[in-house]
Amino acid sequence: MADLVSFDMKDALLQIEKLESKVRYEQDNLALITELLELYNKTGKPEKAKFAAEQGLHQFQRNQLSASQGLRLVEAALEHWKLIKYTKKDSMRVNLSKERSSVLTEIKECLIILARMNDPKLKQRINFHLAYVKECLGSFQDALSLLSDLITVQASDGVELSFIILRAAILLQHLSGHAQALEYLEYLVDD
Repeated sequence: MADLVSFDMKDALLQIEKLESKVRYEQDNLALITELLELYNKTGKPEKAKFAAEQGLHQFQRNQLSASQGLRLVEAALEHWKLIKYTKKDSMRVNLSKERSSVLTEIKECLIILARMNDPKLKQRINFHLAYVKECLGSFQDALSLLSDLITVQASDGVELSFIILRAAILLQHLSGHAQALEYLEYLVDD
């Protein structure tokens, strides 16, 4: 997969063509679907990304073969969900469609499955993503609980601890935990 520095649109479109023809014959291949979803996200193809995200998330829910593959799919699906946040490219109107909401719900279901798989290498990243999804769904207390657990174990797997503390402070502020939110923010300033 090309990284962001050397991303070439022409190569990406050729790669998409190849992957689309492979997926026709290997519709259950989660790795292909995930790679295709990542390319759709990078090339700005939200309709195709939506289909790939739905297909991949449903496929993972049926066959949870690998936690690392499932996490990669969930991260690509979250990227798609963030990319379709607004109704138009330069608009501030948030997309509140049922389709966007259902993508987030499917992501949450996959994250719960991933958490049950109990992979120690991926546990912190999975819990961080699950906290974000729960926060987006309005479950602030559940999200705060997950973030607090990550703070307690000094999480560092793929996410900066300062960022986790900042997210927790914001949630505490929403839940009227002003004193503890200030403590978290003071810790960040001292850090």
